[in-house]
Parts: sequence; structure tokens; C-alpha cells
Amino acid sequence: MTDLAVAVPEPIVGRSLWGNAWARLKRNRAAMFSLYYLAFISVISVFGPMVVPHEYTTIYGDYVRMPPSLSAYPKPDMIQGALTDAIKRMRANIKEWHQDGSRVIVTVT
Repeated sequence: MTDLAVAVPEPIVGRSLWGNAWARLKRNRAAMFSLYYLAFISVISVFGPMVVPHEYTTIYGDYVRMPPSLSAYPKPDMIQGALTDAIKRMRANIKEWHQDGSRVIVTVT
């Protein structure tokens, strides 16, 4: 046997498929914008229900057939009609009612 040292070439290290895909994604500005947008929508969809005061499963039956609107329901002119209908179903009479901010106070006989 000889004592000669054999030079072993260094293995060539290239990018993995994931590394190559990530580099291509970072170069594409539209794809990066879309990625940030999807991340933003995901964060909003996870934490949004914690901020909203209403349960997302609540259905307000009185307003199902209402047309779309940017104003809040019920509108002030709708309160008396809805109140009268509800009291009639109870077979009672309205003695008086008034609205105090967002509250409606009714005296029923």
C-alpha cells in the first residue's frame, strides 16, 4: 500500500427545491403582494370575531328580508310598527312608549 493522499473533491451543494421555489417567489412582486394579502386576511379572519360585538351565528329574523343598506336597522320610523305588532301578539295594549338613545321603554297594560 502506498501512503499517497487522494484528493476527494468537495460535494457540490445546490439549492433544494423549496429553496429554489422560495427564491423565485421572492423575485415575483405580485406573488409577494398576494402572499402578504393572504396572510393579512388570515389574521383578520382569526381575530375579527373577537372584536365584533355580535355573534356571527346570530340571525335577526325581523331583518332577513330587508334590502341591503349602510344605515343601521331598525330605522327610527320602523320602531313603532314593529313594537305595535309585537304587543298585539302578546294580546296586550301599549299605554306609552318612548325612545331613550338606543333603548326603547314601553309601558304595557
